[in-house]
Amino acid sequence: RKTRIVNNGSACIGVDVNRNFLAGFGGTGSSGDPCSNTFRGNVAFSEKESSALRDLIAADRGRVKTAVSMHSYSQMFLSAYGYTTDLPPEYPEMFRAMEIAVGALTATYGTKYTYGNTAVTIYIASGVTTDHYYENEGIVHSYT
Repeated sequence: RKTRIVNNGSACIGVDVNRNFLAGFGGTGSSGDPCSNTFRGNVAFSEKESSALRDLIAADRGRVKTAVSMHSYSQMFLSAYGYTTDLPPEYPEMFRAMEIAVGALTATYGTKYTYGNTAVTIYIASGVTTDHYYENEGIVHSYT
């Protein structure tokens, strides 16, 4: 879940890269404690993994239409926002796309997925990829 970087001044290792993005950085659903599984790092994009993803998407700004971040937690299809329970203006379009995708996955593999806004569906998580891609890169179809 976390990188293997040494945290100065702590015996605990790593940063949760999916809490190291700019949108909502440092808010609820992340931790400033290096020993926590949701340790966000000291500043947004402090990690080479998050800064590399930021730079990759920014290099193709305006051309990227969909961004999907993969995790191995459960069968969930999640959209922005993670850091607030407010729904984005384009949420009806996001929900429509998730509904179609989940329908196709279930029809193909029989796997049931839960889907919806991250903060409402699972929990508040600040500094996550989906929110950064949506807010800072204009990618409406940004999912985890």
